[in-house]
Amino acid sequence: MDDNYRGAIFDFDGTLIDSMQLWDEIGVLYLESKGMPVPPGLNDALKSLTVEETARYFRVHCGVTDPDEKIYRDINGLAEEHYKDHIPLKPHVRPFLEKLWNRGVKMAIATANDHHLTGLALQRLEIGEFFQGVVTCSDVGVGKEDPAVFLKALELLGTDLEDTLLFEDAFHAIRTAKGAGFRVVGIYDPAFHAEMEEIRSLADHYLLSYEAWAYE
Repeated sequence: MDDNYRGAIFDFDGTLIDSMQLWDEIGVLYLESKGMPVPPGLNDALKSLTVEETARYFRVHCGVTDPDEKIYRDINGLAEEHYKDHIPLKPHVRPFLEKLWNRGVKMAIATANDHHLTGLALQRLEIGEFFQGVVTCSDVGVGKEDPAVFLKALELLGTDLEDTLLFEDAFHAIRTAKGAGFRVVGIYDPAFHAEMEEIRSLADHYLLSYEAWAYE
């Protein structure tokens, strides 16, 4: 375990909670709810998008005629029950967060999800108390192809870049964070299995599970 840090920034979906299977299905569920055909390669097209960008994608590329804001609300509506009642933490997350908390490490979340869904899961899973706050891509106006959401979370923590670890499962976000100078811990998630070796080679550390770091 890398013990030389005072701050930790966590992605949420696929990094702290086991929700990526839902997002693999949400585009199909949404289009089916509208009675519209599902184009081939939809999941790959949506994988790196924020919910706002996904709404725009459905309007521009799939022929949905609703305004982006309504599409956004409808997608969140499909996901809300899962965040409120069902999606679990990834294994060994809680003891790892407790360990960092007890060491005095400051923690924040930087997510492409929105505050509402993130808040529902944080409340039910009772881990919100560990974090200084949540920064979303909507807060900074860009997705994780830009480091703004990570830098805003760093500002929230008040720690130095070199003293902060960033935990992330998505290859495109890891690439962005590394480009901004972060030390990155890649977290395995099946949604990004195809990029596993690229993530492993790019990240400073790579965890198949939090187990090893939680109990050291």
